[in-house]
Amino acid sequence: LWVSSDIDYDNLDVLNEYVVSPLPAIINPDLELIDGWTYIATDVNFTGVLSNSTSISPWYSYEISYPAGTPVSPGCYGAVYQNFITDAALCPATVVIAFNVRDSYTGDSGVLVKQVLLNEEVIWEDAVAGDERWQHVKVPVTLRSATNKLTLRVYVERASSNFPIQVWWDDVDIEPITAVAEKIPTAFYILDTEGTEENYPTDLYLGEPVEFLIGVENNEHEQVNYVLKIKLDDRLIAKKSKQLEHGSKWARVISVTPDKLGDNQKLEFLLFKDSTLGKPYRYFHLRVSTGINYGDLEPLLRYGIEPLPTVVDGNMKRISAWTFDREGRFSGYRSTENASSQYSYCIAQQEASKKGEYGELWQTIYAGDEGVAVLSVNVRDSFEYTSDDAENITKQVLFNDEVIWSDDVSGKDTGYTGWVEEEYNWYLDEWKIKSVPRVKSGWKRIDVPVYLFKGAENTLRLKVVADEATEDINVKVYWDDVELKRINELVKVEDGVRMKRYGW
Repeated sequence: LWVSSDIDYDNLDVLNEYVVSPLPAIINPDLELIDGWTYIATDVNFTGVLSNSTSISPWYSYEISYPAGTPVSPGCYGAVYQNFITDAALCPATVVIAFNVRDSYTGDSGVLVKQVLLNEEVIWEDAVAGDERWQHVKVPVTLRSATNKLTLRVYVERASSNFPIQVWWDDVDIEPITAVAEKIPTAFYILDTEGTEENYPTDLYLGEPVEFLIGVENNEHEQVNYVLKIKLDDRLIAKKSKQLEHGSKWARVISVTPDKLGDNQKLEFLLFKDSTLGKPYRYFHLRVSTGINYGDLEPLLRYGIEPLPTVVDGNMKRISAWTFDREGRFSGYRSTENASSQYSYCIAQQEASKKGEYGELWQTIYAGDEGVAVLSVNVRDSFEYTSDDAENITKQVLFNDEVIWSDDVSGKDTGYTGWVEEEYNWYLDEWKIKSVPRVKSGWKRIDVPVYLFKGAENTLRLKVVADEATEDINVKVYWDDVELKRINELVKVEDGVRMKRYGW
């Protein structure tokens, strides 16, 4: 007589009679290290590596991937496996194989499946189709021998010429049979404010808050005090605490305010259970970039740098702090043409220029701390007419290799470029410019907020460059009165007053 046995999920108490002790042990079940696991594949285009792209428990998961634009055949696979030992005296032993899995494909149909195998037999399978995020899976199994093989596999069911995929595995373990119906002990998710993973804010502005939907669910069978820390490039920028009873949930929209400029920054959400010592219990991170919002300067006032760094020899009376570099026939020298003091620095075109040729004056600025200041520069050029060649030669101010101001030498370009105060006239019901900074006749003055990093990591460049090949127009560009000012000298916050971009 052949029969089949299953679990009665309405009467789980009887499972206590089948609890195995001690449980078989998986080496590195959280996949923070690869020791104990072995990667295999039948197609060299599959790859398997530890990944910090996404995970359940920090900091890593195991990623099996297949590249774009590469044909794949049915029956091929990439997998990672581990052999584990069971006490022979306990066999047959009924246990639960628990694991977490996620894939990168969100379409309706796919050509690959995720599989878990025990002793070469598939015990769980799911297509990569659909947007399931992390799946927490528990599979009851019977171990009939002392040595067993557990395999996590990505398997090709149908041929495809282009089906890129990433599959992540995490927290793979063996649990008692009584855990078969339990949910993931602590569910932790970070979503955009629409409740999806599609529109995370990743282009941020210094001092301007962005929002995330954060959720925690306690299935730990006890009261837990959760602590959430949010870090930007390892700097703590927010902290929340919440005590949850078993079976309860907490979801809130939380604001995060970036306090440091940078590209490819790591924004981390670290959830701790009861104690913040050691590594977090759950973890999530995004890559973001933080810049300056030149449309709204008011938040920058909170990040004014002190003490104010100095541009050495900014009045060009001496030029020992500056370095002149060139490519092609540009020259650099001190000139008596000036905006205020006795000298300026001239960068001159001497012959026809090829595309990309330049002359530049630069120096490194030391800052004792990080923060925002206003870079002020005076510049003029000798070419007062319009021409195609003149439009191909550009004056540029670069700070930390980012162009913060540029203009070609064609035509007259004088006056002020920066920000001015506007005052609201209640009688006329309109905004009026209060005043515009005075600039010496024939000169251009530029004021631009910049972010300085601590130490000698800040580079200022005053550059003249040929954007395209040009004839010799004998243009001379003069630079003078280069200095850093406090941000509150430019930005004013008063009732009935606002800042307006001017001269750009």
